[in-house]
Amino acid sequence: MKKPLVLGVLLWLGGWYLWGEVSFSTLHLSKNNLLLFQATAERPGQETYATLFVGDLGSGTLEQLTFYPESIQYLAQTGELQIQNRFGVFRTTQALGPPAPVKKFPSFIAQGKVSIGKLLPLQTSPDGRYLLYLEPTSPAYGRLILFDLQSEKHETVSSKQEISLSAPPVRWSPDSKYFIYGKGGRLYYFSIDQFQRDALPTESIRLLGTGTMESVQWGNHSDLYFIEGSLVYRILNAELFARSLYQPILRIGRIVGKIPFSFDPNFDRFWVSPQGDKVILSVGGRNIFVYHLKLDDFQSSSFSLHLPYLLLPRNAQIKSVLWSKEDIVTLLTQGMAEGKRVHTIYRIDLKTEATSFARMEDTGVFGMSLSPDEGKIALLTQSGIRIRNYATWKEESVLPFESPIHVHWTQPQALIVAGHWEITLVQIPQGTKKVICLSQPEEYGFQEGKVVLRGRETKVSYDPSSRKWATLETFKPDPPSIQSPEYRVFLEALPSGPFKNLVMIRSLKKPGTYPLFQPLSEPYDPIPEKDEPVDFFNFTHGSRIRGRNVSLVFNAVDSVEGLHEILRTLAEYNIKATFFVNGEFIRRNPGAVKEISYAGHEVGSLFYTYFNMTDPQYKVTPEFIKQGLARNEDEYFQATGKELSLLWHTPYYILRDDILQAAREMNYTFVGRDVDSLDWVVKLTEAGVHPLYLPAADLVERILKLKKPGSIISFQVGKPEDSQKGSFREDYLFQRLDLLITRLLEKGYRIVPVSVLMDLSR
Repeated sequence: MKKPLVLGVLLWLGGWYLWGEVSFSTLHLSKNNLLLFQATAERPGQETYATLFVGDLGSGTLEQLTFYPESIQYLAQTGELQIQNRFGVFRTTQALGPPAPVKKFPSFIAQGKVSIGKLLPLQTSPDGRYLLYLEPTSPAYGRLILFDLQSEKHETVSSKQEISLSAPPVRWSPDSKYFIYGKGGRLYYFSIDQFQRDALPTESIRLLGTGTMESVQWGNHSDLYFIEGSLVYRILNAELFARSLYQPILRIGRIVGKIPFSFDPNFDRFWVSPQGDKVILSVGGRNIFVYHLKLDDFQSSSFSLHLPYLLLPRNAQIKSVLWSKEDIVTLLTQGMAEGKRVHTIYRIDLKTEATSFARMEDTGVFGMSLSPDEGKIALLTQSGIRIRNYATWKEESVLPFESPIHVHWTQPQALIVAGHWEITLVQIPQGTKKVICLSQPEEYGFQEGKVVLRGRETKVSYDPSSRKWATLETFKPDPPSIQSPEYRVFLEALPSGPFKNLVMIRSLKKPGTYPLFQPLSEPYDPIPEKDEPVDFFNFTHGSRIRGRNVSLVFNAVDSVEGLHEILRTLAEYNIKATFFVNGEFIRRNPGAVKEISYAGHEVGSLFYTYFNMTDPQYKVTPEFIKQGLARNEDEYFQATGKELSLLWHTPYYILRDDILQAAREMNYTFVGRDVDSLDWVVKLTEAGVHPLYLPAADLVERILKLKKPGSIISFQVGKPEDSQKGSFREDYLFQRLDLLITRLLEKGYRIVPVSVLMDLSR
């Protein structure tokens, strides 16, 4: 009996962990024992896609034939296209031939690893030689690994690195000689030359300063721009070692500007002009202005009010920035409107005296790319690509393309369009196309001894013996078969876990049945044998034994910082949560309340004002409670046109029997919690560091340790109240919400609104 293919699915902790149920289907077995099958991996909140594989049952080899472009990167210095998806990382040839897995890199074929949820960010050096990625060692931390494609060696750059699914772990210099990485609120440099000579200083010596990856940007000439406090530094790459070595006694690098506020990398962003003489500053995500770096007056605290400025809607943020050498800036923003994602384009020509960004009339654009000569811009829409002259914004051509996902220029007259069905190189203005590969198959089979597959418009054949691809004139595959002279194949359903089924092989010559691969999965959290009492009037948790269900509760008290990220993350995972809104929040932020409502989340009451109801200086009567709840209902209705659900809790979750009874008489259910995220705890108090304070990554790990089936996990929207007193958090849990959700899903949890959790507990 043949051994199973070496495809044990090692479901690691972290981003290589599988969730969402992977299913295998549509088996085709040839007479010479080649097996075609497709794998479909669910992506939370996103459209699923199929990936085609061919396995040789005789030799035990496996090949991947389609490559869905969840993420792409064109390596201009090598001419290769890199594709990343949950099945691995792949590269084309320099002539943009069919992709192949990156050797010695984690993949489904090599190690059986399948990523879930958002992909862990992968950073490739501009010269294409190095890959930087995170290898999780715990739910929220991992090792930063440098992979050299030439030597095929993996080296640990740094340990106990915070995992972020939404921000890159490093920034490469354009010349590939250095990269900057952040850890624990500090920034470090890494020299490839020192690494290759085995002369790399220890990490502590390579410290640049405080900040995150949002505090640094590389200039076009591989000089580093670094904002610390209100000062903007420019550091030549040759100065990096000197800056880190002498930092305790000497500031290395030149101060090239002073911004009129203290830069907060949690909420602020910046971009540097190609000439290095200006920056675009995004303050709090909304206030966008252009600031001129003044080399001769950096100590001036004055701020020119006539500088170009843009105020974005509260629910919008910059998605991408294009800045040409001719000083024409194009911004693409994304936001939510009435529960739907919207994008807007703004432009400004800084050579003119314009003081504001102009809003373009283009609609439906969700991506853009500037040609290498900066003469054209490609705008990505659901129906295809629009090509415009970058300077005049005049439309030059339209390239129809079904379901495009990414666009990237390779030459001034050629671009790659990666879509839901195929990845294509398009020549303009002719519009001629060369298919690089299929993203997923629509049909497939065997024809004249070769593998044939068809996308929406493309038909190709593949010869496994020669590994050659060819275009196909006529698609007439043989009738599907699940039996050859030596084997019979079938699908076997699995009762639980991340796999819906397995591909099974039955040997006909040597009796025996075995799986095509052995999945080795990290177990889901166990279901307790005994339940805990559930109080449906003071509902602090659901049933512990009726499934792995949890609720996420977000308390909106007054400020809205982080709400956009929270709503976007929940939408990405297609999760409905429960929000509790206070009257003060409704009055201050009616637009934000509308967006919560439009997004379809459950909304309960956090009373009409926020104070400690058990404080003896206040006389809180049952009638006061009833009037306060009713007033909040009216204010919510005025803001949204909808009614609050009959769920509530008091400010600070402080409760008294008479308060609970008064709300019960209005048919309200009090919703407590059994897991407090502690995201409201600031770092410093008058007595020193708060004993409950933890960085956001540690909060994620604490929540995962405390949660149980039926848990209600509470969060706070906005900055903590004590922020007004000058005490802040160094980072915020909303920045790791996607990571927390991913880890919950990995353990088999379903995230539901509180009302659903109650129904499932009855």
